[in-house]
Amino acid sequence: MASWQSLVMAATAGPSGSESAPQHWGALAETSDASDPVELVIRAEILCGVPSPEADQQRRMEIQVQRLANGMGSADNSTDQMQDVEKLLAAWCLGGTGKNADTELAERLNRAIANLNEA
Repeated sequence: MASWQSLVMAATAGPSGSESAPQHWGALAETSDASDPVELVIRAEILCGVPSPEADQQRRMEIQVQRLANGMGSADNSTDQMQDVEKLLAAWCLGGTGKNADTELAERLNRAIANLNEA
């Protein structure tokens, strides 16, 4: 997953690096509805069990309520969790979400990935 973190930074810096993304990410990026980089990072933080900054707490709560309403917040299936995280990363790296983000958001996304890696 360390390579995922380098892909996150590469996508934020520019279009280079997307060729090193896993092949199946192209299809994942097409199915993602995450176009807002802040929302994408908050979703990743939720999935990876990482707290969001105070400024994003209201938005995080709204996303969590939406996930519960959609039935996604109750499942504790680590395979689904990993697929959801991978989908977010694909959207960031190949779907163009990351190019609209700043380095701080990329670092938050990488911290979330690192937490997932430790779990």
